Amino acid sequence: MKKEYPELESLSDFIISDVPKVIVDDVTISDHAEYVVDIKRLKAQGLQVNDIVGMRDGKIVITGRNLNISHIAVIDRRGEILQQKNICYSCSGHGTTHCCYLSEFKVIAVFDDEIITWDVRDGSCKKKKMRDTISCWVLGMKAISVTTDPDNNHIFVGTNSKYVYELDDQLTYRHTITLPLTLLYGNMLVMNRAVTLSVHKRNLLVLDHNGKKAYAVTTGEANGNVIYAFKKPDCVVRNVWRNDWRPVDVCTDMNMFIYMLWNNTVKCVLTQYSQDGRKLLNTKSLDMICNLLTTLKEDGEDKLVIESSDTQRLYIYGLNMT
Repeated sequence: MKKEYPELESLSDFIISDVPKVIVDDVTISDHAEYVVDIKRLKAQGLQVNDIVGMRDGKIVITGRNLNISHIAVIDRRGEILQQKNICYSCSGHGTTHCCYLSEFKVIAVFDDEIITWDVRDGSCKKKKMRDTISCWVLGMKAISVTTDPDNNHIFVGTNSKYVYELDDQLTYRHTITLPLTLLYGNMLVMNRAVTLSVHKRNLLVLDHNGKKAYAVTTGEANGNVIYAFKKPDCVVRNVWRNDWRPVDVCTDMNMFIYMLWNNTVKCVLTQYSQDGRKLLNTKSLDMICNLLTTLKEDGEDKLVIESSDTQRLYIYGLNMT
């Protein structure tokens, strides 16, 4: 009989790339949010929202912290809290909790030096110290981002260093990717903080918040190479020029179009890129400060979810295929 919750259930039986795909030439973001999810119940608990991830049944997972306690919760489209749990404790009171989709009922979360597999159905979780998985993990290193490759469910953990670690879906270490040297402001600097990661066609999308740039980086070798840099938003707001836009979050839809949030001190914009990532297709101005976005599935269709720290709400936009 199949175990209900093994150490980590293998996902190798289902590979997304095996499913036939319909070729889509264009995806249009709806002009206005189709609906809004209020997350004030979580905010009322003092929860600082660090990350969001959409599931395939329309539910949304939210991670964050309250002082030195790390939280994870599942909500529905009405904002009702379906599951909530304290998952980690940090003596320092610092650090953020980030999460990503792993399988239909599971998400991966990282906090400081721990990695957690969480089941959204019953709130059960498995925790592991990074040093128990990654032998080269050193004292003082922290996990600050996490993403998965949908083709093989491999997990990529970004750190507060120039290293990104690749694990399989059983949390077994595979290899280390060293983020490349990149030309910033005329000086050769190390891209040393992978603020946000995503995977797109086996390449890492790396948002360098401090460098105000976003890149696609190879994953197949120990030294990652920059394939291309994403074009910045070309709009000017209150004398804030293009070079002042910082990338803050990124996601992809099921047709491999790329969506990215950029912000500055006064404004936030959403950009949409082509399936190869090299062309900026659309720029959408947002009348609020936003830091997080993800996609979720509703009735087999992708929706784009944007979190606003200003309004304490999630805004769900339609993605219309043509």
